Amino acid sequence: MKFTDETKARIFAAVRAKFPNGRIGPCSLCGTLEWRLSEGYVSLALQKEPLMLTLGGTILPSVVITCKNCGNTHLLNLRALGLDDLLKPEPKEESPTTQLGAEVELKPEAG
Repeated sequence: MKFTDETKARIFAAVRAKFPNGRIGPCSLCGTLEWRLSEGYVSLALQKEPLMLTLGGTILPSVVITCKNCGNTHLLNLRALGLDDLLKPEPKEESPTTQLGAEVELKPEAG
């Protein structure tokens, strides 16, 4: 699913629900209470061999929060936040040319 303002609001709500008092605690490095949510997703691939890149397989779908002061960065798993529905692909709009068996009439361009 695309990262939209609605998506961001849902992520903030899910994060607040997981933390006491609805707030992320202080940064473990500098103590600041201000965090930023990066606008996008991170997919960490789980692999059986540490020095071998495997295509396909299990991923940990995550979002990133970063301390606004020192840059300390944390990954929050979307599944643990209860946001599995964000992992569904966007429905594709089908055009007549992409539908199987569809007939499309081609007309010459007006000159």
